Amino acid sequence: MVFPMKIEIPEPLLKRLQKHATPFVDTPVSVIERWADFFEQHNSTTPTSQANTKPTNSKHAPGDSSNGVRQFDPKRPPSLFHTRVHGEFDSTPFSNWNDLVRIAHVHAFKEAGV
Repeated sequence: MVFPMKIEIPEPLLKRLQKHATPFVDTPVSVIERWADFFEQHNSTTPTSQANTKPTNSKHAPGDSSNGVRQFDPKRPPSLFHTRVHGEFDSTPFSNWNDLVRIAHVHAFKEAGV
C-alpha cells in the first residue's frame, strides 16, 4: 500500500528540476523518477535486485525480464539522449542509433513488401 506524502521542494531545487522538465508533460515527480531511474542505471553500487523492485505497471518503472533485457512503457520511454547503442537487428550489425533506425526501417519495408 502506498501512503501519500507531501514534501516541500526548495526553490533552488525546483529550478533545477524545471531545467530537466518537458513543459506541459512533466511534473516534479516525473523528473525525480527519471533522475532516480538514471541513477539506478548508472550506479554500479546499486544491486540489480534493488533497481528492479518497482512494480512494472508504473509509468517510469522499467522491469527486467528473465534474460536481463530492460523493458519500458512505450508511451513514456526514458530519454535516450546520452545513451549509446550497438548490437544486431535481424542479423545486421549496428553501432549507433541512426544505424539501428535505418536498419529497422529497411527490415519493416521488406516485411511490408514495399
